[in-house]
Amino acid sequence: MQQPSDAPDDQSSDHMPLSDELLAKVNDAVDEFISALPEGPMPTWIRQALFLLVADFAKLLYSCRDSREIQQMLDAAIRSKISTIPDLDVDLFMLNAYRYFTTAYSYLE
Repeated sequence: MQQPSDAPDDQSSDHMPLSDELLAKVNDAVDEFISALPEGPMPTWIRQALFLLVADFAKLLYSCRDSREIQQMLDAAIRSKISTIPDLDVDLFMLNAYRYFTTAYSYLE
């Protein structure tokens, strides 16, 4: 009975360095993108580029689907970063990006 209790501890400790690394990559990529945004209303091409960036992170989240903790950290990091963009409905934006990825991925499976 001790073996099953040991296994989850090993898995969670394996995920921690990975989650820190992924979180750092998310922060860097989104910071870089947001810092390049012009002042004022957001042009359509920038919204599209941001959408694709979030869709790429949705793919990353999907690849980490075995770890709910990593998914939650990445999702929170992306949301907090893009929430600084004016006139952007973050919840709707993220939902659409995830839908875009899951639809695209379903064609590949």
